Amino acid sequence: MALTGLIDVKRSLPVLGSAVLLSAAFHPLNLGLLVFVALVPWLLSLQSADSRPMRSGFSFGLAVSLFQMSWITTLVSKWTGGTVFGVLISIAAAFIVASFYAFLGVAVKACWQLNKPWLIPVVWAGFEVLRSSLPGLAFPWGLIHTPLWPYPYLGQLAFFGTAFLVSALIVLVNVCLALALDGKGWAVLRRYVYITLALFVVSFGWYERQVAVESKTVVLAQPGVDLAFGGTAAMSQLPATVEALLHGATLANPDLVVLPEGLAVIGNASNPTLPFSIPSGLPVILGVKRGSGPTYQSALASDGQGQWLVADKTRLVAFGEYVPFRNLIPGVVSWLRLPGGDLTPGDKVTQVQVQDLNLGPMICFEALFWDVAHQHAQGGANALVSMCLDDWFMGTIAPDQLKAAAVWRSIETGLPGLRSASLGYSLACDYRGNMLIEIPLNASVPAKVEVPVPLNPVRNPMRPLFPWFASLLAIGFAIYGMLPRQETTSQTAG
Repeated sequence: MALTGLIDVKRSLPVLGSAVLLSAAFHPLNLGLLVFVALVPWLLSLQSADSRPMRSGFSFGLAVSLFQMSWITTLVSKWTGGTVFGVLISIAAAFIVASFYAFLGVAVKACWQLNKPWLIPVVWAGFEVLRSSLPGLAFPWGLIHTPLWPYPYLGQLAFFGTAFLVSALIVLVNVCLALALDGKGWAVLRRYVYITLALFVVSFGWYERQVAVESKTVVLAQPGVDLAFGGTAAMSQLPATVEALLHGATLANPDLVVLPEGLAVIGNASNPTLPFSIPSGLPVILGVKRGSGPTYQSALASDGQGQWLVADKTRLVAFGEYVPFRNLIPGVVSWLRLPGGDLTPGDKVTQVQVQDLNLGPMICFEALFWDVAHQHAQGGANALVSMCLDDWFMGTIAPDQLKAAAVWRSIETGLPGLRSASLGYSLACDYRGNMLIEIPLNASVPAKVEVPVPLNPVRNPMRPLFPWFASLLAIGFAIYGMLPRQETTSQTAG
């Protein structure tokens, strides 16, 4: 292929411009409001009659995903000691995500061709749902709504249709700007503007709603110990560190103490043996590994009166908690130092009752999945609790997105969120998504926070309708965009 076929500046600039703007909205620049304008160059370029939507979408997705998946390089390099292999895995992951954007480009182009740009926001949200939900490939990462977590008043539509509805609103703003720059008059723009303003009014209105709450005293216990790469020295100091945190927590007379995951391996959940002692009467919840054949990653909770409850993790992390096709690649498993045995996912999403708090536990990456939090809300939870071990990803963009996901789950469900991680981020947010407290990274501290817990949380069983409708629409438009059709051209006499 000729060099001019590989490098088309006219087509590349809008793609790269949008990719750079969107990436700048995320950590480390954290220019979150850029999401409202980032897509405009790319959307306008797809209007062109000679645009190549699949190639354009793939290029845009690859540029964005190489940045979004860069943390995998650090993780794999630390884990295996092989930087080159870490880079290759990161690039492979970016190519997989970019394939979704390739079909997104086709679907967006179809919306323009049918003169229905108002469907572009729904199609975009649908592709976010698909890459967050497809079995084997599900990974809700780099979603366009993620950087808006510090502005919860802009994201309250998530309660009605998940955070993907907020993604649609963001893209709608981009479509409005694209139409304006394309010279569309007010007669066309006004409908888009009125709908956009109406959706923002709904978001602000729901944010300002009055809710009857009961204040609960919670202690977030962050050990400040590197449980991923700290070695035997870190693990040897862990019991004493945790006991000191729990002793400090008793001074607050808390309704709940939240510890991170990775603190213990237990056998019998009804009478667990822990490597540290818990003061009598102290209500706690923590993440543990339990059992042997099968083995589970679980939330373990006690009301302080000797009764222990357990809820098993239902969403496992591939290659971290289980190895797909383990028997077919034994040499690779050994070379990469992957886990020697697979964990087993829990049968169902389960809540645990600690005194009068009905907790919806989510372990680490589970907080990325809207449906886990939704099931907790529909199951009667009045607070969400995330027990995390982000030490694997420190120094990358990953901890910030995991933190943001925890906030979005609170906005979606209307429930307060509590998060404890070994090195951080440990935090608490209210049912609107407002940050109540955030413990500095690497600190070893029991942090007390008063958490307003809704007395009668509003349950929304219709929340899943938008993501599933959007995903079906996205598939439909992608198929339509790939169907062969006769092109009509007009010729002018020369």
